[in-house]
This record gives sequence, structure tokens and C-alpha cells, in this order.
Amino acid sequence: MFARAAGFKASSGELIANVDADTRLPTGWLDRVLEAFSIDPKLVALSGPFIYTELPEFFRAMVVVFYSIGYAIQWVGKLFGGTGAMLQGGNFIVRRDALAAIGGYDTSITFYGEDTDIARRISKVGRVKWTFSLPIYASARRLKGEGIISMALKYGINYLSTAFVGRPFTKTYKDIRDVPSK
Repeated sequence: MFARAAGFKASSGELIANVDADTRLPTGWLDRVLEAFSIDPKLVALSGPFIYTELPEFFRAMVVVFYSIGYAIQWVGKLFGGTGAMLQGGNFIVRRDALAAIGGYDTSITFYGEDTDIARRISKVGRVKWTFSLPIYASARRLKGEGIISMALKYGINYLSTAFVGRPFTKTYKDIRDVPSK
């Protein structure tokens, strides 16, 4: 979160891309981003899923199911509480003026829920769009290091807590830099 806040402070562009160091942009990613923002002036945040290429096909399919559940929950939140919005932490873009209007990044959130916090707050300024058509390739080291089911539960609980209560449930996280080969 501190790196995102420092990057925002040092940047000058109209759009702020939040991509992680262990991600790779697919061909056309930037073109899709620029097109989405140019055709929708009310769009303040855009995001898409991670694709974990080093995971077996079954687990990649489970990740799609997880995203689909999150996508459905955010729509329920929109319908019943007005809090529904979803961003993927290492794959989202925001308008500078919208991020500034919400006070930037909440650096008291150190890991889980930081993306949901931005989505929840920035959705009050404009439209937030999450789409499967904006994927990015990401490392699966966290999923491999902590286990897919464990991570799905942690991310799920923290998404719900941040979206509906305003704070993540989990305050700590395990720093996983590399997963040794098995």
C-alpha cells in the first residue's frame, strides 16, 4: 500500500495504473484501458482478473469461479446497499482526480482489502467497472505458498468485511517472496 501511495504522489498522469512487480501486461491491455476511459467519462476505476499461468488448468478454472462469485456479490451489494464495487489489487486503473477526491490510498490497510477499500470509496465518486476482458498475467506464488483454498477464504472474508463493514477482517499477512520448487 505504501508503494501505491508513493507512486500516486510522484505521478502526474490523468490515469494511475496499479500493477504489481510480478505481473505481465498482455498485448492490447493499455489500448483496452485507454479506450474504456475515453468512451465513458463517468468511469473512475477499471479492473480485471489475474491469470495464473503456472497453475494447473483445474485451479485456473477455480480462480475464474472465485472471481465470478465476487462479481455476483458486488452486484448484490450495489442493489441492496450501494456498496458494490470490485477491483483486483494488482490490475486496476483509476482516474487521478477521483483518487484524490477520496483522499488517496488508506495506508493503514497493509494488505488484505486495500483494493476493495479503494473500490468502495471511489464508487461514490463515479463508476467502477470490473471486467473479464482486462486480464493480466500474475505470479501464483501466494496461492502456492499458502494454498488455494486458504487464500480464497482469506480474500473472500476480507472482501466482504471491507465492502460491507469498511475495514478488512485480517490485519496481518504472510510475506511470500518466492516459492521453492517442489
